[in-house]
Amino acid sequence: MKSKGLFCRLSILAVIGLAWFISRAANERGTNDVDSFRLYLTKPPCFSRLIYTDQTVCDDNAFQNRKFIVAYGGSGFYIRHFTAQDNLNAPISVTNKMHGSMLVGRENNLRWQINGFGVGKSISQETNQPDAYAAFADSMRTIIDGLVNFGPQDIVPGSFVWHGNDFEATPSALLQQMRPDAMLLTGAIIVKNGQVIQMDLNLHGHLWSRFNYQYEHSTGRPSWFPAKIIRAGSDKCNYIQVQNVTFGDEDEVMTEFSPEAHILPEVEVVTLVSNNLKISQVNGTNSKVLSLVKIQNADRVKVTSRVVLSWSAIMVRSVLALGLIVVVGYFVSKAGRK
Repeated sequence: MKSKGLFCRLSILAVIGLAWFISRAANERGTNDVDSFRLYLTKPPCFSRLIYTDQTVCDDNAFQNRKFIVAYGGSGFYIRHFTAQDNLNAPISVTNKMHGSMLVGRENNLRWQINGFGVGKSISQETNQPDAYAAFADSMRTIIDGLVNFGPQDIVPGSFVWHGNDFEATPSALLQQMRPDAMLLTGAIIVKNGQVIQMDLNLHGHLWSRFNYQYEHSTGRPSWFPAKIIRAGSDKCNYIQVQNVTFGDEDEVMTEFSPEAHILPEVEVVTLVSNNLKISQVNGTNSKVLSLVKIQNADRVKVTSRVVLSWSAIMVRSVLALGLIVVVGYFVSKAGRK
């Protein structure tokens, strides 16, 4: 009987010990997740690949639920809308046509856009009156900054300074243009069960924006990286779903920021713009390429006209830039057919 009682007591102690160990391990992982979340925001990130879905309606098959791939580092980036028909591991060519509605990027001071086989390049920009290519690229950069900031487009990436779960951050150039009195942004995160579930951003002590986060287990994403980024107050089906995150070295990733990394030179029709003036348009002499451009543009008219950037809706500049791109694209295509 004594041995039986001793065995029972030891069993109870073992269960308690195991529960304590599991609880401690979970707490340590939660602490690490919160620390990783904060550390990530203290320095500019670099992605060799980030894939996400811009979910705007509840129907998973709807056109508005679009997938994007992003590479990002320093001043450079590219963002591409893609479909299941696109081969992202090969450049755009006759046999690998572009099916998405946009491919935009920046390499140093070169801002560019690929539309079908057409490549628009802005090599010198008017600061006060940027051309359509520059304006659209800068607007897309603002949207991506919001993504890498886990929501806020109004913060310079990597500028978070933490005081526990409270922070200070540098306002973006766009916000400073809109609000010259915005010298410093403050905010706080809320932690639950070892993970950050909310971020509040304040301007002059008043709530400016709020974002909520959800997490899902995935081998394509660190445990501390939100799977869903939801702007508070938006529809329950309006959010960003992050599928894959691959961090990279800036020196290696920057090779992806050139338009030549995404399209074969023998099929591209290049337009160069400097200070709002078209200085060169290389039409090429290959009639087969020009006929393909004509077919490609005709196939893409409906797709391009239905572009919906849910995050850019809050920025008037993005909308105006998109309109300018459509107009410029029309004249570039028209000139290319002559």
